[in-house]
Amino acid sequence: MKKNKLAEILGYQPGKEIKTYILQRAKDEKKSVIEIAREMSIPPLNIEVTEGHYMHDGRLMTRFEIINECPERRNIFIKTRK
Repeated sequence: MKKNKLAEILGYQPGKEIKTYILQRAKDEKKSVIEIAREMSIPPLNIEVTEGHYMHDGRLMTRFEIINECPERRNIFIKTRK
């Protein structure tokens, strides 16, 4: 697994201890590294800017574009009331 992919799933750049912990836990629980990383991830908050469009990493994207960019990562979408 690429280092950047792990950081993308977690939402932060993991240190050596976190990487070791994830690998050990994946081995012990017989799960994939992605599954363990997903459980430990910090989901980003995507706030609706215009109807159906959310600000994500400084770009205006639809909900489906955000999900397709990194399907392993959990996302929180906040929709504004009208």
